[in-house]
Amino acid sequence: MSDELWKLASVRLRGDSVDRLADVSLSIGHGVTAIVGFSGAGKTSLLNVLAGMDTPDAGTVDGPLLQAGDARLPVYWSPQDGGLWPHLSVREHLEVVQPEDFANSADKLLADFDLAERANALPGQMSRGELSRLGVARCLAARPAVMLMDEPLAHTDPARRPAWWQAIRNAVRATECSLVFSTHEPEAAVAESTSIVCLENGTVVFKGATRDLYHQPPTLELGQFLGAVNWFDEEATAIWLNPAAELSGPVGLRPERLEIIPDEGGQFTVSSFRFFGSFAETTLNFTCDSTTHERTILTRQCEELCPLQRVRLNLK
Repeated sequence: MSDELWKLASVRLRGDSVDRLADVSLSIGHGVTAIVGFSGAGKTSLLNVLAGMDTPDAGTVDGPLLQAGDARLPVYWSPQDGGLWPHLSVREHLEVVQPEDFANSADKLLADFDLAERANALPGQMSRGELSRLGVARCLAARPAVMLMDEPLAHTDPARRPAWWQAIRNAVRATECSLVFSTHEPEAAVAESTSIVCLENGTVVFKGATRDLYHQPPTLELGQFLGAVNWFDEEATAIWLNPAAELSGPVGLRPERLEIIPDEGGQFTVSSFRFFGSFAETTLNFTCDSTTHERTILTRQCEELCPLQRVRLNLK
C-alpha cells in the first residue's frame, strides 16, 4: 500500500477575484492530518478538491490511493454546514449510512455525541452545535477508509468537546481509517493530528509533522498556526536568553519552555502581568548601557507577578 493517500500537482482553483488555490503541489499520507490557516486561506477549497466536490482549473489530483480489495466506502465527506438531510431524523441519519455488518452502531454514536435524547429530532429542530455533532457522528457511522471533516465540532461547547474528540479518536483507531480535517483551533491541530498542512492565500506554506512545527517553528508566522509562541531573533536571543541559555537565534519557544522566577537579584523588572488560563503574558524590562529593553514573554505562569518585581528568566 502506498504511503500516500493523495498527490496534488500544480493544482489551481479559480475564485471570483483571486484563486482559491494557487499552484498547490502536495502529498497527504495515511493517518491524521490537520489543515490549518486563517479564514479565506483555502482550507475548505482544498478539502472540496480532495472530496471531488470541486474540479481544479489546472493541475492534477490523484487519490484517494487505497489498498486493493478494501471494500469500505473510500471517502466520506463531512462539510462545514453538515450537509444534513432535512427529512431524516437524527437516528435515520446514522442508520442510512452505516454498513450492514455494523447495523447496531447507531445507539453507541448517539450516546457518544450526546444525541440520544434527540434521536427523533429533524435537523430543522436542532441547534447549530447539535447539527455539528450529528454531521461528525454520521461520518463515523459510515465507516469509510478516509474521513474528510471541515471544521468538525464547530459551534459545540468547548468544555464538552474533548469527549467528542475522544469518540473520533476511538473510531479512527478501531476502524484503522485515516482522517483529514480542517480547524481554526491550534489545540485541536496539536492534540489530534500527526501531520499538518498550513495554508495562506491559497498556497501551502508548510507541510510536515505537527510536533516538528510545534517544537521547532521555522518562522514566527508558521509557529503561530499552532498557538502562542515566543519568537527571538538573533539579537533578542542574545539580550534575553544568553548567557544562561546556549542558544543562537532565531528560535521559537512555546510558553511551557520559559519560566519567570521571582529573584531579588534578577536582571529583569516586571512591568505588567496578565493571566489567561492556559498561559500568562508578562511584560519585562531592563536597562543596559543606558538603553531600556522591553519584551512581552508568554509562559505557563500560575503565580501572579507584581509590577516592579525583580525576576529572572529560565529556559526549561
